[in-house]
Amino acid sequence: MTKPNRTPMGSIGTCLAVAFGLILASTFSSATTITFGGTAFGPSGASSTVAGALVEDFENGLPANYTFSVGNTSGGIFQGSVPLVASPPANDTSHFATSGVGSLTISYATPIRYFGLLWGTVDAYNSITFRSGASSQTWTGSTILSAPAFAGVNGSAYVNFFATPGTTWDKITLSSSKANFEFDNAAISIVPEPAALGLIGLGFGLAGLGVFKRKKSRSSR
Repeated sequence: MTKPNRTPMGSIGTCLAVAFGLILASTFSSATTITFGGTAFGPSGASSTVAGALVEDFENGLPANYTFSVGNTSGGIFQGSVPLVASPPANDTSHFATSGVGSLTISYATPIRYFGLLWGTVDAYNSITFRSGASSQTWTGSTILSAPAFAGVNGSAYVNFFATPGTTWDKITLSSSKANFEFDNAAISIVPEPAALGLIGLGFGLAGLGVFKRKKSRSSR
């Protein structure tokens, strides 16, 4: 089920995630900013704290825009541990998705600027590829594990990917050469670019100035 995330951006977890992201961005040269952190790990797994993000929790099955690679027989939706096939993210007793031994591609009709997921367990043989038309960028599980800011719970972590300003993604492919790439609470959103944020701030500023002028006008009567 896809649902909007109304968690405030000002949470402690988000602040830590932003700080972690700055460390990671300075360590790995990339057009993508990666941060770690979300809500607390619980029965439904950790989730995104990005305000306004749409979160897919897989409680109603696999969405139509998720496609498995040809011949992939071990990918799908699971709940609980399935020996030699899939293990749920830390503390997660809800449904979760798996890539199978192969790949799972998520296609978006409207390009996105943010993608988050509860990645559990992060394995060196997992990879995630972000595509925009003919261009692509791939991150491996080993790269994520080697990030100084990586902080997982029993190997699971909520990982946030933010596209550089001016860049969007229309396809994301999760791949694994072994069983399995497990994930839950996949989150997406259109993240405003800095210029747009500046205009929003300017709008609030002008609105505040208008209120101030009206109050001053009333007080002078």
